[in-house]
Amino acid sequence: MRSDVVWANLLGTWHDLEKEDSNCTIGNNGQTPSTWWEENADLWAPFNREKENTMYQLPHVLIYFQGHTYRVSPVQIEIVDET
Repeated sequence: MRSDVVWANLLGTWHDLEKEDSNCTIGNNGQTPSTWWEENADLWAPFNREKENTMYQLPHVLIYFQGHTYRVSPVQIEIVDET
């Protein structure tokens, strides 16, 4: 049985990433969601922003899910322990 499950809110609907798409990848290294979580859950988040008041500089993670790439805020990701 899986222990930590990565869920993401994509366009207003929550998805169990690995269960719903076996080809799902997350992060800059294109890892499976469970590997991404186990190996530090990297995301893009600059220490110094080049410009204020722009969404381009906000922290995010890339998720490839069901043939589409989503740029997702970390607050739209949840980890569920199913043990």
